Parts: sequence; C-alpha cells; structure tokens
Amino acid sequence: MAKVPKLLSDAEVQALLDKLPNTIKLDLVQFALDLAGLVHPAADLASAGISLWRGDLLGAAISTVSIIPIGDVLKIAKLGQYAKTFETLVTRVVPNDPSLYKELMPAMEQFRSLLAKIPGGNASIDSIRDMVSRFFKNAELHRLSSGVTSLENWASFAKRRGRWKDPAYAKFGTTPDDVVDRLLDAAQHGNHTSLRLNAKEMLQQMGQRDWVISAGPHKTTATAGAVMDRTPHITLELAGQSHAYHVRLDHRGHIWEIRTMKRIDGKLQPASPVTDTPRPWRGPGQ
Repeated sequence: MAKVPKLLSDAEVQALLDKLPNTIKLDLVQFALDLAGLVHPAADLASAGISLWRGDLLGAAISTVSIIPIGDVLKIAKLGQYAKTFETLVTRVVPNDPSLYKELMPAMEQFRSLLAKIPGGNASIDSIRDMVSRFFKNAELHRLSSGVTSLENWASFAKRRGRWKDPAYAKFGTTPDDVVDRLLDAAQHGNHTSLRLNAKEMLQQMGQRDWVISAGPHKTTATAGAVMDRTPHITLELAGQSHAYHVRLDHRGHIWEIRTMKRIDGKLQPASPVTDTPRPWRGPGQ
C-alpha cells in the first residue's frame, strides 16, 4: 500500500511560508493553480494555494485523471519561469535550510503526482520534473546522512552527490570520486592544521548538498588570477552558495590549499574574502 503523506497543520504551513522567498511562494502556488485548473476545472481554486502546502490539493480528484494533454499544459503562460523557480528552490533555497525537505514534502508530492500525468517532450516541464525528482533524491540523502560523524561516511555521501558541471569538459583524474578522495587525504594527512580543517568542512558540506566540478585541474590563465594561482587547481561549486572553491594542487597532485572565490558579475575574483563560509579559510601557516 502506498504511503500517504502527512498533511501539514495550519501552524506548520505558516512556518513553511515564513521561510520561502515571496517570488518562489507565488510561482509555486500559481503553477499549482494552473495545473489544478487543467485537472479539475470545477475545483475551488481560491483554496488551492493553502491546499498545496497542506498536501491535499484537489484530494482524490488527482487520482481520477490518467493523463493531462501536453497541448493543454503548453497553454500555461509562464512555464519557463516556473522551471527556473523550481531550479532555484531545489538547488539554492532548500540546501541552505534542510528543514525544508520535510516541510515541503507534501507540496512536492502533489507536484510529482501531477507531473507524472503530463507526457514528456517539453523542455520546461521536463526540467521541472527533473528538479522535483532531485528534491526527493536529496531529501533521502539528507535523511540517511543525519547523524553521520566519520569522514569516510561523509566522503561516501559526497561521491553520490557530485558531478561534472559540463561532462564534455571532464578530464582524466577529475571525477567526483577522485576529488573526494583527494579531499579525504587532505583532511586526514594534510601538512597543516588549516588545510585539514578546511578539507573536513568541505567533505561535510559536499555530503549534504549537490556539488559540481566546473573546471580543472589547470593553471589560471586569466589576468585576474594569474598572480595568485600559479599552481594547478580544481574549481568546485556547491548548491546554494554564490561563491566557488579553488582546490589547489602541488606537483604530486595532492591538495595543499583550498581558497574561496567570490563571484562579481558572474566572474570569479581571486583573493576576495568570503564572509559566509563556515570557517575562517586560511592559507598555509596562518
């Protein structure tokens, strides 16, 4: 028998709404209204918003519909915007407040049920479907990782959450598993205390949120970073964080330093301090 999601109380709904950015709340409710109107045109759409968060949007009406014609779905005006909203929610908002995995579960169950009835082939709908699937995958990984304390277990979860940002640029020696193994080695055997602390913190963060390898290993060729990065580095980006990390390697391929790289106008800026990192990331000997 399928598990019935727990409905949220009014107090729980209010707590959830207080945490979500206004634009995301509005877009999710409007998308739910748009889909609800297709599934059950006679539904009371005025109450559909609160029903979405509670987890009882249209109730049994959803199960009576086997398919939502893609032609009807394409009449929804803001599909592209909704796709971006789901991406922001899953990759930025929720990773920064993991309590949202539990609180958003009823609403996301509703979206998953509705999206399962829409045929594939539309890029925006497929993107939303992918983000909803990622939400449930990440929610399960978050549940499994709760209580994890050993570095080896954090490393195991980190390997399951990493990927190349663009697989076309993948290089030998820079698979997610390889990056995690290098960080584990640095956390256990790094040649200075700050490196060991930073590598450990990186593994814990990467075990709790999606992350990507966006470049490397290579030396910086851009003028802005040529002075600082004279050694090869790998660039990592973690979901929910506006900055990136340069994992810098010595001539043997071992990590000797991890730097935070702030973004300004979309470009990484060398030696820019980042104030929202969990530790005071320092260089060797500091």
